[in-house]
Amino acid sequence: MKKTIKSVATYDPDYLSQQLSQLVSQGFSTKFTHQLFSKKTATLAIKVISDYLVMSQQHTLAICEIEGQICGCLLISEDPNNLAHLYHFFRRSLTVMQSLKLLFLMVMLSYRPQKNEGYIDLVVTDQKFYRLGVAQSLIEHSMAMTSKQHLTLHVAESNRQAIKLYEKLNFKRIKHESSRLLYWLTGKKGWYLMRWENEKN
Repeated sequence: MKKTIKSVATYDPDYLSQQLSQLVSQGFSTKFTHQLFSKKTATLAIKVISDYLVMSQQHTLAICEIEGQICGCLLISEDPNNLAHLYHFFRRSLTVMQSLKLLFLMVMLSYRPQKNEGYIDLVVTDQKFYRLGVAQSLIEHSMAMTSKQHLTLHVAESNRQAIKLYEKLNFKRIKHESSRLLYWLTGKKGWYLMRWENEKN
């Protein structure tokens, strides 16, 4: 099946936010519900984050389609989030406590990109399109398009399938990390920081 990579600008914002919410819920809902949120509140929090990603200028969001259906997305950050701006955006739809919890979760899961570095915050594929190379296509597109010297990402040490894909694409494990607080938040014990070097630059 032919895959097409598109940018945020090609979509209606409300439609794209709805589609992103479904994707993020499939791939990352357990991070929201493990400790901090009920399932109902997690759904709302994910929708708020999706709204933010659609309108944010601090990220590069690539969307993958197969036969006109959105089947995956990849998010790259090049600058740290403005926490005050994030909080005020969250408060449009969430209570003070919900906003603070969501901000706390994002801070704990975030990474501050270094100079000339792009950080892959998330790669997610719709379950209906598993094993069709969606994640690989999104990453390869980002490699081809980036002007950064390298791309980095974190992956749970238990996610062997993802690690295998990243290594196939020449990402190298450069650091193993563990945190009791992250384990409490996500249920994941250890993480690898992986890096791809851009040989074009």
